[in-house]
Amino acid sequence: MWIETVLVLLGFILLVYGGDMLVDNASDIARYFGISELVIGLTIVAFGTSAPELMVSLSSSFRGLNDFVFGNIFGSNIINILLGLGLAGIILPLKVKRSTVKFEVPFLVIITFICSILINDHFLDNHTNVLSSSDGAILFLLFILFLVYTYKISRSEQNTTVEEKPDSILKPIVLFLVGCACLKYGSDFVVVNAEILGRALQISDAIIGLTVLALGTSLPELVVSISAVKKGSADIAVGGMVGSNIFNLLLVLGVSSIISPIPYSSELNYDLIYVNLAAVLLLCFIIFGRRELLSKRSSFMFLVIFSGYSIHRFFLQ
Repeated sequence: MWIETVLVLLGFILLVYGGDMLVDNASDIARYFGISELVIGLTIVAFGTSAPELMVSLSSSFRGLNDFVFGNIFGSNIINILLGLGLAGIILPLKVKRSTVKFEVPFLVIITFICSILINDHFLDNHTNVLSSSDGAILFLLFILFLVYTYKISRSEQNTTVEEKPDSILKPIVLFLVGCACLKYGSDFVVVNAEILGRALQISDAIIGLTVLALGTSLPELVVSISAVKKGSADIAVGGMVGSNIFNLLLVLGVSSIISPIPYSSELNYDLIYVNLAAVLLLCFIIFGRRELLSKRSSFMFLVIFSGYSIHRFFLQ
């Protein structure tokens, strides 16, 4: 069992470093071809921090570990907002971009609700709960619409900063591919050995997904968020978390279910409620609090809610 534990930790290390390498070198590639920094942030960086969730979910789906898939995504989205923004906002009140307030957070609330309906088929009929390929296509279409929006936003931005291009394109491409390989093998290490540990300790797949996998794959977002706040870039912290949650629901679940329909256990609806609650509270705090500001008080409430959720979910249920 010690070997499996070491391999899980090694997998997380590969996921974190793989995500960093993917983001850094994808940015270099984008700058080389003259793509704007804003587009890089809204797409490549968001994708890079969500790449661990994507790889873990795909690997889990291929192995038929359906509760791993949903537990990983639900847990990651809860951790991103309640824990990630909670910790970041305690360090410094977070000023939120106007576009994030007007579109991205409301969009997150809407797609979270849509996803909740799609996976709970018994709300509409008596069928077994499953995220079908057609459901995945709907989510992926919404993801494409989100990318179109980010592109239009980038075109409307007045960007006077001239980014220096890398001297060579070869090195970023090679390191980008190495980052992809780290993500692939890291996700395999985590999923396979987490499953072995869970079976040995008689822990359900859902709990493993909501804890070990969710926290492990959320490390890039947590690191980026706290680092951004320390550097005075609150918009990156909030935008990164919101963007990552959007990517998780639309890209990760969309692609995973298009490849193979994913049965859903209604026992995870307890956690799905908190996924929705976190998104709604974020919207309420930045709209009805001090204008376009996530205050320390709101951030503290996030941490309190996360603590209550964790205690009730894993110790009292």
